Amino acid sequence: MKQSKQIFFMILEQKWNFLFLALLVVGAVVVSMVYKSDRNEPACPVSDPNVDWNIVEIAKNYEKEFYCENTSNVGQTECLIENLDRASAVREWKQKKLEILKHPEINTYNLVPVLSDEIDKIKRWRNNFENSRDEGCIAKYVFRGGSGLPGLIARCELDYEISALRTLDWIYYETIKGNHNSYNQGISNFEPTEEDIEKIMLSNKTERGCVWADDEACE
Repeated sequence: MKQSKQIFFMILEQKWNFLFLALLVVGAVVVSMVYKSDRNEPACPVSDPNVDWNIVEIAKNYEKEFYCENTSNVGQTECLIENLDRASAVREWKQKKLEILKHPEINTYNLVPVLSDEIDKIKRWRNNFENSRDEGCIAKYVFRGGSGLPGLIARCELDYEISALRTLDWIYYETIKGNHNSYNQGISNFEPTEEDIEKIMLSNKTERGCVWADDEACE
């Protein structure tokens, strides 16, 4: 009887040793998988893998799109004014698209702030944008004159527009599309077509004033 008990306890002890070793092996495998997964994680995780969003690339594209070759004072100034009108049209289009956001373009049940309050912030920004842009750039070159002044002011205003476009893209692609994307339908025409841009450019053409000696505004 005593010998049977000893055999029983020996078998039980072997089973516990086997179970302990099995747990050690499983634990080692799990740790290895987690470590490997962490090493494969990107340094800057993307909010939504379906959104091809890169703020640096967007910025580079805008710089390329609105680039003016420095050939002559007249040519560059005219190019800057035309690009200013174009960038302004794209910026206004995107601002207005954000102003009419509704459910389910953005899921109101998943939105912490009140949608109408957030839209009002965009609207106030758009209404005051051009006056703030122009006054700031004119003030930047106060006490200066010369034939290069219109181009400098236009360049400054274009930079304002590009900065605003980057902000608008960030709001839409990173905040609206990037955060909780599966709940937000998104805006189908956030990016304007060439026809959309040209229509706004015709109605919002920059008042150039007297720039060159033969301009009608100089008479």
